[in-house]
Amino acid sequence: MRKLAWSIGLLTLVVLLLALGISQAGQTDAKAEAGIKKLMESYRAAVGKQDLAGVMKSFADGPDIVVMGTGPGELYVGKESIENAYRAFFSNFQTEKNKITWMKSGVNGNAAWILGTSLITQNLKKGQNEFEMNWSAVLEKKGGEWKIVALHFSHLTSPAEQTPQAKGGKS
Repeated sequence: MRKLAWSIGLLTLVVLLLALGISQAGQTDAKAEAGIKKLMESYRAAVGKQDLAGVMKSFADGPDIVVMGTGPGELYVGKESIENAYRAFFSNFQTEKNKITWMKSGVNGNAAWILGTSLITQNLKKGQNEFEMNWSAVLEKKGGEWKIVALHFSHLTSPAEQTPQAKGGKS
């Protein structure tokens, strides 16, 4: 009986330790989360003001950074291609507000992922355009700052509303 009680006690301790480990693994580091939030806020502000230099500061260095959209031809690899894509995006609106409606992120060392949904409101020359967008990104931390390595965005549009492929886009 004593052996059974000890075995049950040991099994309970193992289950509790495993549960604690799993719950800790699912938590995001508060400092990392704050850095990710800061990056996304500066990126959103730069897009809203059509600040190309500010947008590009959000991305990591290197030839393999990627932005991918919804439709055919919306694949931009490398800084030059991404800069050209944002120039094309900016030609479609004057200012933009991006209200994040849902967001989830995770961190593993110097790598992170983030997923979200946003309500986008664009001021156009003639009126406003409003739509919902799904987005996701892979981030890396270098020099103490989070940067975007890959960004994907997706929203439904009619064929007439689709953004034309920016010069330099890859398919």
